[in-house]
Amino acid sequence: MFSILTAITGLRGSPTATGVGVGVGVGEALLEDTDGDGKADKFTVFADKLNLPTGIVFARKGIIVAAPPKFIYLEDTDGDDKADKRETIIDCWGIRDTHAQASNLHYGFDNWIYGCVGYSGIEGYVGGKKHE
Repeated sequence: MFSILTAITGLRGSPTATGVGVGVGVGEALLEDTDGDGKADKFTVFADKLNLPTGIVFARKGIIVAAPPKFIYLEDTDGDDKADKRETIIDCWGIRDTHAQASNLHYGFDNWIYGCVGYSGIEGYVGGKKHE
């Protein structure tokens, strides 16, 4: 048996940088092979209503999702494979263009989380320091 966490999309309309009217049906899903044939046959929506999820990294007992302009921590606390804890970690990523959002989240050797962001940048405070 295998399990995979993957981004799923089911957007209604076109995505926009502001997220207005976007997010319905967009989320993270658990894909499982329950019969051992090498193909996913069980799909569970872990979290939905995310704005353009562009990156995932495992953290603590859950995941951090880049969903501009936010980074959101999601955790299943009751064992039903659905995120029932949702905490905004950062809320200041630039949203000027949907093609230049934060992505490629991963842990570095120093246990910090790294990623990439294009020309949409960041507009706000991180660690008490203002960034533009």
